[in-house]
Amino acid sequence: MNKSTALLVVVGFIMVLGWAAHAAYSIPEDKVESQKIYFGSASDFKKAAEVSFDTVVRATPEYQEIRSHEIERGTGKYWVLMTRASERASARIRSKYRETDFDLLTERGYLETVDPEIPVEDITDQVVQTFEDN
Repeated sequence: MNKSTALLVVVGFIMVLGWAAHAAYSIPEDKVESQKIYFGSASDFKKAAEVSFDTVVRATPEYQEIRSHEIERGTGKYWVLMTRASERASARIRSKYRETDFDLLTERGYLETVDPEIPVEDITDQVVQTFEDN
C-alpha cells in the first residue's frame, strides 16, 4: 500500500468514526411507550439518559415526612404529600435534564427493552443529590 492509499484509508476511517459519533438513534415505533419517555424525541436522539422516578420521589422531603410521621396510605394527608412529592420530583428531574447535554430522558430500564440496546446514562443519583444539597 502506497502512502496516498494509506492516507485515504486513514481519512476514510476518521470520517466513519466522526459519522458514528454523531449518528442518531431512534426507538422502533412499536416499542415507544410515551409514559416512559420524559423528555426528548423517541425518533431522533443522540445521547440518552435515564432516571428512576420512584427513587427520586422517595428522596423528597414530602416522602420523608410520610415515612417519619408514619402517615397512613390512603389518607388525605398521605395523598397531598405524595402529590407534592411527585411534583417536586418532576421539577428536579426536569431541572437536572436541562443542565445536561442529553437529548432524551426515559424511565430507568426502558431502553434496555429496545433492540438493539441503546447506550444510556443513569442520572438518578445526580437528581437525588439535589435534595441533599439543599
